[in-house]
Amino acid sequence: MLLYISGFNSTKKAFISNNQSIDVYYVIENDYAKDISQLGEIIRQHPKVDIAGHSTGGFYALTLKTIFPDQIRRLYLINPAMDLVKVLGKNPEPKAQEFLENGRTDMVAQYVRNHVFAKHPDVYLYQGLLDDRVDVQYNTLFAREENTRINPEMGHRFSEQEFLQIMRDILSHQG
Repeated sequence: MLLYISGFNSTKKAFISNNQSIDVYYVIENDYAKDISQLGEIIRQHPKVDIAGHSTGGFYALTLKTIFPDQIRRLYLINPAMDLVKVLGKNPEPKAQEFLENGRTDMVAQYVRNHVFAKHPDVYLYQGLLDDRVDVQYNTLFAREENTRINPEMGHRFSEQEFLQIMRDILSHQG
């Protein structure tokens, strides 16, 4: 099963919804505890799950791997917000600040960096070099070089074409 998790403040995108490879498309509600709980319910219903997560969705994917290490097989992180405190700290919306205050995200970020991202061979990073939201160098510090896909022309928000390329790569690993 492939679960796709959106980023912070995302709206549902048709080109993701219509992709036949994605079994569940979860658009986060920007409430850390509620989102993790709802995603946990989805994961509990499936014996083996692969997760693709964009931005904050990538951060959630790593968090979920710490909770469900045996059920989650692979993670595909697309421009993940690994330094979530810094990323959302740049977001001027009050909702971003509320999320940070209620989520204990700084502690979670440190844990997933140290215990999940760098240590699991089935964590893949898709990083756009034109990303203006996340720290590209910071993200690549924790990723395994052989599992890192750099796109020199992709920004934080990706196009349908970039998404389809990522999905082709994800499908090649799922076999």
